[in-house]
Amino acid sequence: MTTPRLTAEDFTNADVGNLHVLVTDLLRNCRDLAAEHAPGGTWPARDGDLINEFERAKHLIETLSRSLNGTRSALRRMDTQARRRHIVRRTVAERGLPALAPAD
Repeated sequence: MTTPRLTAEDFTNADVGNLHVLVTDLLRNCRDLAAEHAPGGTWPARDGDLINEFERAKHLIETLSRSLNGTRSALRRMDTQARRRHIVRRTVAERGLPALAPAD
């Protein structure tokens, strides 16, 4: 079975709104982290302790990773739902059945 090629019809109005919220929130998180950890665009050394710097860097990357993973998971769920709608819409059309009303 081939992967269906999605169209705009496969996404609901709620999906579109959610997409913009998800990406806006992701970018806001990145901006806030950058403002907190890299004022002026540079990540400053704090105390010269290399181990402490590594721990700070790991914590920052973990925070970014959680934000990215949350957004990616939400987008994946939207994609899966759109693919299901696409398959239903295609099956209905192929069988000549009456179209279903879109559900948001």
